[in-house]
Parts: sequence; C-alpha cells; structure tokens
Amino acid sequence: MNKTASLRWHNSNSAFLVVSLIMLVQFLATSAVLAQVPDECPYVCNGTYALCISATCDDQGNCGQGDTTNSGGGYCYVFEGTSCSYYGPCETSGLYSTYSENLLDTYGFQNQSCDALPGNSDCMGEICSLTGDSVKLKNINTGETDTVPTANCECTTPVSGAGTFQALYLNEGNCTVNWSTR
Repeated sequence: MNKTASLRWHNSNSAFLVVSLIMLVQFLATSAVLAQVPDECPYVCNGTYALCISATCDDQGNCGQGDTTNSGGGYCYVFEGTSCSYYGPCETSGLYSTYSENLLDTYGFQNQSCDALPGNSDCMGEICSLTGDSVKLKNINTGETDTVPTANCECTTPVSGAGTFQALYLNEGNCTVNWSTR
C-alpha cells in the first residue's frame, strides 16, 4: 500500500471511529435518562415533577404527610428529569405528580403490597405544591446523601382495598395507613 492510500485509509477509519463514539455517547445518555420511565409509559415527561408513590395520605387525599410508620418514605419527593404521565399529556406549567422509578433505582426503595390498606389515593396527574422542606436520602449509586425537596399533593379521596406503594423499609405497620398507590 502506498503512503497516500495508507493515509486515506487511516483518515476514513478515524472519522468512522469518531462518529461511532459520538453515537454511543448519545445512546448511553438517552438510555440512562429513559431508564427511570417504565417501558409501557404512554406519555414521557421531562421537567420538574412530584413522585408520590411513597406518600402517606390523610383521609381527604392530601398526600405527602411524612413517615408515620418508619417506612423511610411518606413524602411526595420532587425531582428534575424524566417521568411518566399515565392519564394524559404532560403538564407544562406548575408542579404535578407523575411516575418514575427514581426511588427504586437511585435510593433503594422497594415495592410493598398490602392486601387491605385502609385507603389508596391516586395522585397521578394531580396538582402539588412545594412544602419548603426537604429530606435526606442516601443515593445507592454514589454513596452520597442527597437533599430532596418535598411537596404536598391534592390526590383522590382514599378508598380501602389492596394496594402497592414504595417504601425504604418494608414492615406490617405500613399496611395500617393511607398511601398514594399511583
């Protein structure tokens, strides 16, 4: 192979390698963001959202009451990023409750199911307001403690029955209070 042909071959392979690396970085960045949204999500949102799947609720459906059962949860946590709206298009102004797997993937929460909760509230798509408070959660990926803002959300009136929610510490006492289960 002569020097000119060798140089052309090297330049074309270098360009291919650079383009391939750029595409790989874009794919990995997109995959990391979308990983917190379930595959069956009908509306993927991007922005600030309240995550209430770990929130305790009062009898009127005001959710985000705090940890009343040593569950390590009880709040509507406020995050920035990708989330899922199951009932309709994403809201673009204000703070609304949507779903992500952030508590499971980043903070080690687990799903807990109860056969008979005194009340299940549905917070999906409901309006929320910042409390001005925050809680500390240990990030299982970095080992750091994150400060996470909290919100109160106006959810549906609790209805008794079976339900699943997310808690850091699973215990039978968690099945004795009202939870946001969506």
